[in-house]
Amino acid sequence: EVEAIVADMAIHYPAPIVSYVEFKFFSGLRTSESFGLHWQDVDFSGKHVLVHRAIVRGVEKSNTKTNVARQVELNSRSLAALKRQRKFTQIQNQHVFLDPRYDQPWYEERAFRRSYWEPTLRRLSMRYRPPYNTRHTYASMMLMAGMRPAFCAKQLGHSVEMFLRTYAKWIDGGQN
Repeated sequence: EVEAIVADMAIHYPAPIVSYVEFKFFSGLRTSESFGLHWQDVDFSGKHVLVHRAIVRGVEKSNTKTNVARQVELNSRSLAALKRQRKFTQIQNQHVFLDPRYDQPWYEERAFRRSYWEPTLRRLSMRYRPPYNTRHTYASMMLMAGMRPAFCAKQLGHSVEMFLRTYAKWIDGGQN
């Protein structure tokens, strides 16, 4: 389904939307964190982003939901999405992802959901789930690939206990 969503969006929407969605599926950032991500927090050579701000209900905050900054390691897909995004927003040297309709930061999820996410799921005849589920998809993919729960929890900004409570059913990965 991830590949179908990304491919459909590539046909119907501007490239920055495709980059945004692919980044979300393969980085695990919360929606508010992805909205608040700035270019100065992207380290291409180190292959990571520093997550320490968010946009929540239209307000840019200098902290995340958990008030703890974290370094998120980038895999090849999230890194590729950021590299593609460079030509659209890096020259402005602030927000990585902008609403391409207005060339402004995303201030709430509803506009993205209504304009891009919901129409895509309808076209693909997929069961609706909120865009936030891209985060859950990333968590389950990490576990099914055999990554250690402590690393996965750190990537998502969870305590290990919270991570296990939420995602324990995926720990055995593809063996089940």
